[in-house]
Amino acid sequence: MDDTESFKNFDDSVGMFSDWRKAGPIYELPFSTLYGATIKNLITAGRCISVTDSMWDITRVIPVCAVSGEAAGTAAAMSTDFDTIDIQKLQSKLSSQGVILIPIKK
Repeated sequence: MDDTESFKNFDDSVGMFSDWRKAGPIYELPFSTLYGATIKNLITAGRCISVTDSMWDITRVIPVCAVSGEAAGTAAAMSTDFDTIDIQKLQSKLSSQGVILIPIKK
């Protein structure tokens, strides 16, 4: 994920966050940033998610860590193979927990 992807919709979105440095840009957090294809049962959150250097400055803060942590924890409770998880079930569970998953409209 890169900082040029503000207002971009992701089918595997598991949360939303903003750029703490300035008003305006908002981002969806793709589930695919939380795991890799090599190790099926390893998931990350917080400062360890897969983003570019410029995006890391935006995602390293506590609110984004909380969003990614809730998504990672919920996914871990549902499956041990994150590459094959039912993303719609995960999104439904996150939504029922109060996570905002509204597609971004610019």
